Amino acid sequence: MGDFTGEELIQAAIFNDGELMKCLLEGECVNFINFQDRRGRTAVYTSVSNNSSRCLRILLEHGADPNIAALKTFNFMTPLHQAIIDLKLDIFKLLLSYGADITKPDGSGLSPMALAENMELNDYLQEMEEEQGTQGVGRID
Repeated sequence: MGDFTGEELIQAAIFNDGELMKCLLEGECVNFINFQDRRGRTAVYTSVSNNSSRCLRILLEHGADPNIAALKTFNFMTPLHQAIIDLKLDIFKLLLSYGADITKPDGSGLSPMALAENMELNDYLQEMEEEQGTQGVGRID
């Protein structure tokens, strides 16, 4: 093994460099796909926070876990929480399509569903309802 730690994946996400992300994941970095930095951020979390949707898709296609929460500095939020806070509906949908957990609470005990309700984000609630196969649950009209 080389000197890869997974930090390279986070850097590729920061710079939204899809080509670099692909190259890294074709090599030894794939073994560190869920690496967390000292604040608990993964490359998936970083892709969401930096609006790097191309890198996010590549990571998810290679099996990255969309449910790993960051550490206390980021209130133990998951990438899905971050997508809601940043109003990134396309990224939100992508995370859901790869199995992001809409019920996993953050450090405040809020699930992504509850966060969207608190922020009165009907578009997100509708997407979550469709994902769950329910209608009208938590709807804010």
